[in-house]
Amino acid sequence: MDESIDTGFGVRKRFCVVHNPNAGTRGRLLFRNTVRELQRAGCHIFIVDTTQHERGERIAKDAALSGRFDAIIAAGGDGTLHDVLCGIAGSDIPLGLIPSGTANVFSREIDLPTTPIALAEALMHGPAFNVPISTCNGRPFTFVVGVGFDAAAVQIFEKYRARRFGIFGVVAAALAALLIHNGQAIAIRTAEEEWIAHWVLITRIRRFAGRLKLTPHADIGRSAFQIVSFKQKGKLSLALQLTRMLFAAPPQSRDIRISECHQVFLKGSGSIPVQIDGELIEGLPLQCQFLTRHVPIITGNK
Repeated sequence: MDESIDTGFGVRKRFCVVHNPNAGTRGRLLFRNTVRELQRAGCHIFIVDTTQHERGERIAKDAALSGRFDAIIAAGGDGTLHDVLCGIAGSDIPLGLIPSGTANVFSREIDLPTTPIALAEALMHGPAFNVPISTCNGRPFTFVVGVGFDAAAVQIFEKYRARRFGIFGVVAAALAALLIHNGQAIAIRTAEEEWIAHWVLITRIRRFAGRLKLTPHADIGRSAFQIVSFKQKGKLSLALQLTRMLFAAPPQSRDIRISECHQVFLKGSGSIPVQIDGELIEGLPLQCQFLTRHVPIITGNK
């Protein structure tokens, strides 16, 4: 990712903030205190609260086109980040993040500061990495597409509104998905080969579920996907695979395969759940590829 550093940035003072208010106590405090630090530094901040994905995307797009702002900020979790990315994709305006959501997987990947003072400093002065834009069925996404088990967990998480329970809601949804996931076959095709799996992750980052380093060779600054495919069918096999991941066992094994590609096609039953950046979308088939455009993403690394 170092090769993508944009060192030609100046001080940012005008921000449009797309804010998801459905955050826990820690998330709300981080948001309020970071905004307060920005205001103390003389920044002009326009905040819009929304929990609707299409509205968040539209707000980000309008703000990017207006020319009134130095950066568009996603204040929420990975889903809010996804909405803002979709809105500003194709523009040159930097994307910033106040990680006030439940998982905040992407903010951990780019080592974003987690204290209000340091985060405000990064938003004003931090470099912006030029990140290649990837798409799933034509829709931009930030870092992951999940087909099968993890998307089933997202379904349960959303259906029972488990967000209010924070990380405990995430764990409960994963356990429930483990009980009901039926592991239908998913056909995977790249330019080099084809194979079958029963759970697939198309990822651009090293971490899975926030802290697990599943794909150590992933780099968000490259136009390359890491395809993690879980071959074996059955609840016991899946439970063993998850256990290996939890205890940081080597990800490449007889039942787990990791491949790299620049474009991938997936086919299977339309009933298999699919999520991108933690948000549910329509099911298979899928085509994931990269565009020639980039989006600047603000980090705290100078």
